[in-house]
Amino acid sequence: MFTTLNAGSLEQLHVNSPTEYANKRISPVTGKPKRHRSRMGCYYCRARKRKCDEKRPSCTFCSLRDLDCQYPQDENNKNKKNCKTLPLDSDKECLPNGDNNALEIIKSTTSDNAQLSPTIKSEYSLSVLEILQSLIRLPKVEELDENGDPIQSHLNISEVLPGFLIEPTDTFRLYMDERSMNFVSYFHKEVVNFVSITPLTIQNHLANTYMSVAVQDQSFLALLATWGALFLDGPESESYKAHLNQAHKIARQKLEAGLLSDMDKFIVLCFYAGIAGVGICAGNTSDWYELLRMSLRIMSEFGSVRNFLERFHYLNEAKCIVANLQYHEVMSSISMKNGTLLKMSDYSAVFEDDTDFSYGVDPLQGCIHPVFTLLGEIINAKAEHLLAANEIEEELKGITGTSPKENEQFELLTHKRLTHYFRANSTASLLMAKVDACVPKQNQQCFLSPKELDEHLILFEAFRNTCKLNILVYIQGMRFKAPEVQLILVDTFKLIDLLIKCRLRSAISMVLLMCGLCSCYPGDRAHIKKQFEELQSYYNVHNVKKIQTLVEHSWVINPHGDVTVHWEELCEQFGWILAAS
Repeated sequence: MFTTLNAGSLEQLHVNSPTEYANKRISPVTGKPKRHRSRMGCYYCRARKRKCDEKRPSCTFCSLRDLDCQYPQDENNKNKKNCKTLPLDSDKECLPNGDNNALEIIKSTTSDNAQLSPTIKSEYSLSVLEILQSLIRLPKVEELDENGDPIQSHLNISEVLPGFLIEPTDTFRLYMDERSMNFVSYFHKEVVNFVSITPLTIQNHLANTYMSVAVQDQSFLALLATWGALFLDGPESESYKAHLNQAHKIARQKLEAGLLSDMDKFIVLCFYAGIAGVGICAGNTSDWYELLRMSLRIMSEFGSVRNFLERFHYLNEAKCIVANLQYHEVMSSISMKNGTLLKMSDYSAVFEDDTDFSYGVDPLQGCIHPVFTLLGEIINAKAEHLLAANEIEEELKGITGTSPKENEQFELLTHKRLTHYFRANSTASLLMAKVDACVPKQNQQCFLSPKELDEHLILFEAFRNTCKLNILVYIQGMRFKAPEVQLILVDTFKLIDLLIKCRLRSAISMVLLMCGLCSCYPGDRAHIKKQFEELQSYYNVHNVKKIQTLVEHSWVINPHGDVTVHWEELCEQFGWILAAS
């Protein structure tokens, strides 16, 4: 007779031989240890609706992930004293019933006197486990390994995701008090859905990317707390300013230490994108274009956008960052004047594969990425056209026609003007044909419900009209009052009315800006003003107020619609660097 221990439950077993117990645990069919299953299980396995092997003190699933495995009170033991399972080397006593919460993951690091902001609701208390489980979802596959875990999950996560996405540290508890954690939770549950247009029913890559980086990087964690404080307490609050200063301070220390790895560079790219997003929501975008330049400088260290994506195995998080940079560069007042820093063909590397269904719907561009790329091409064509037009205008001012030499110069300049206008008309026709042929991404539409698809198609038409207005006014040189311009304007009014009432309202600032500039009649201007006010009642972002200020100022300097107004020039007059997003 031999005595042995069950490694799972530490139960003493009496067997006739050392191998008797082991033999009973081996399946004669598979030759592997039998897997014990029941309807009960630990809290984590039950929450995931998966089978638990119920090993004690920690099941295999929780052991592999270093989770605090807890089991519900068993019916047979309901009269026993409720004790918390402790490690074998622990000398702590059992806690009395009610003093221990089995599911408590995060405890506040604040002092006893610390209080939450009165504006923060208790429903936004943060659980790191809850957030991480929503970020990394195990695929639903039937095949299990010998530990009872989905085989596909091991292959996908370990082979593709960077380390900081699969083995996050508990940075939240180490660096944040309860109030700051609530700001982060508010960002994750409310703000990220407020500023993006991804349907609530599918993965939001902005949330996934930002929360994953926050788990790894303290400066980005402080940045997300800044974003939450902005929407809860306002841009003038001490909480907003304190968290913003903290984020800048930690990030500055990191940059001074040097970017040692590609992952460091990825985190900094996310930080720059996050700072730009916070600034847009706060209405302070004075630094954001420089952030864009620094982001593209880091991107250039990989050689190209395509190389950057290849370095990170075309992860959705990497695609999201590139799409974010493109979106904000296209919306930039400086890009409207000088053209974009990167060619649109470089950005298009993100979504060029129409057979790729792995990304889903972009949080900022939705499924209408092609029209944003086309808008970028139009902006670059406009910048080139205006540069040539200004040169010709300056040369014309210097010719009076009073001497034979000037007459000769005038003939040369006339030929130059003809070439310029012919090229402008040719470019406008080519771009207009591209606009007419442009369609949304088919491999992204399949993720949308019929109602959501209708809304995204309305947004697509609104931006297609915005492209047409830019071509007619800024490349072909039509006046705002031209019938072709007014026809598109009136058609866009109806689209804006529909978009303001749905979740896509956060994406229409550029559309409203262009329509506001093209509004020449008192009735149209009153309607646009009403649309701005209605938008801000739903989408209270301070950047929208600046856009409305630009539009109303354009009406002052162009009371009858006879002058072509460039909104980027108005930004320079106000001393603004604006992103119309």
